[in-house]
Amino acid sequence: MNNIEYEVTRAMMNETQGIIDIPLQFHILRPDNGVGGYTYEFLMEQIDGLNDIFLSANIRFIHPNRIHYIDNTQYYNQEIMALGEETVFAHQYDISNMINIYCLENFNFAGLAYMPQQNQLPRILMNNVGFDYKTTFPHEIGHFFGLYHTHMSNFDRAKNQQIIEPIHRQDKNNNGVKDCHETGDYCCDTPADPNLGLSKLSNYISKNCQLSRPIPMDGKEYFPQIKNLMSYNPNKQCRTLLTKEQAARVYLFAKKERKKLRLSAQATGAIIKGEVKFYLKNQQWMPTSLDGVNLYRFDEAYSEANEFYFEINNLYKERIYVSIINMDGKSQKVAKIYPFLTQGDKAYISAQTTLNPMEESFIALSALPRNTTVKEYICILFSLSPIHAEDIAQKMDGLTGNFTNRLYKALGQQLLPLDNVNYRDGATISFEGTVLEGEILPVMLEMNHLGF
Repeated sequence: MNNIEYEVTRAMMNETQGIIDIPLQFHILRPDNGVGGYTYEFLMEQIDGLNDIFLSANIRFIHPNRIHYIDNTQYYNQEIMALGEETVFAHQYDISNMINIYCLENFNFAGLAYMPQQNQLPRILMNNVGFDYKTTFPHEIGHFFGLYHTHMSNFDRAKNQQIIEPIHRQDKNNNGVKDCHETGDYCCDTPADPNLGLSKLSNYISKNCQLSRPIPMDGKEYFPQIKNLMSYNPNKQCRTLLTKEQAARVYLFAKKERKKLRLSAQATGAIIKGEVKFYLKNQQWMPTSLDGVNLYRFDEAYSEANEFYFEINNLYKERIYVSIINMDGKSQKVAKIYPFLTQGDKAYISAQTTLNPMEESFIALSALPRNTTVKEYICILFSLSPIHAEDIAQKMDGLTGNFTNRLYKALGQQLLPLDNVNYRDGATISFEGTVLEGEILPVMLEMNHLGF
């Protein structure tokens, strides 16, 4: 068993983490005449579908290049029966730092992916039926990042039968590993899923994606999570969920086993630079530290008794537009806190100047019950174009998930890939990013908000 199994719980402890951008490259196989193939709009819809699911794992998929069309009748007519048989043509087109998605007509499966333990080749094979199923592509992405089927289980050779157990965290065989890390999909929050097969399983699933009755097997009743992305639910449109441990597993595989899949730095764009500091009303500095990829944390906790303001230094040679949004730790509501009402959405910082709006307004935290603590989130957005922060906040407010998930769902491909930003650690928030017109660079902060 891979050591990554034992790190999943630790990863779950901190759900708000930096988003990892994973680049994809679509390869469309067509005959010599170039007829057929998917449109750009269709494939971007597939990426949106991936991000709807995998942002919960702090993963975002992007497509930085044009679609690659392979117009070759010989390859187009080649019958591919399994993984590995595509290598004869795919090896010459693979891009090493991206997931290469090969869209094939003559392929016997809706989709197949290399598991990290099987092979490090960054390839997934899809046919048109797989894309029509909607969730087959995300399902294969799940395999690519180390997820097993929910009905996956060990085989007891002595009894010549599969081991299917209810969910529990015990170690009945005293081998130092929780039983739920040795059976099923190795994730302890995935309910046990007996492997009935598609035809039999359909007898227990209603059309509205509900389990109509428990599944009996070996004198036990099972309640599998039929909406799980990695299930074999025959109603494939139902498969939209990942458990927390599945999401943590995906994130860890993306960081470790698939760490080579990263976007190369952009060669073009404006290189904007800036510094941010926060001060209490009495002008006492509020130092921060960088935790992980792109999340800054205030070194101290604050309460409703503390009012504060910010100072932003634009080190770029031209003006930068700026907005700030906040998610209230108590209500989870998202709101714009800058620009202030009198400035609309066109607030910017002139070149080589400092924004210090303390004379206009101070930021205050909401009241909490005594001896309680919540996480407060602030995000400063920078762009070369005006930022419609009110619209962004309203959209985020209607979404679910942690602050990072909501931000990325609301802004999608507008958010600058983190590989194009350098966040510097230190008491002062300092950043430098290569930005194209229309892109937004985020600076995210987390604060411990105490009841006073």
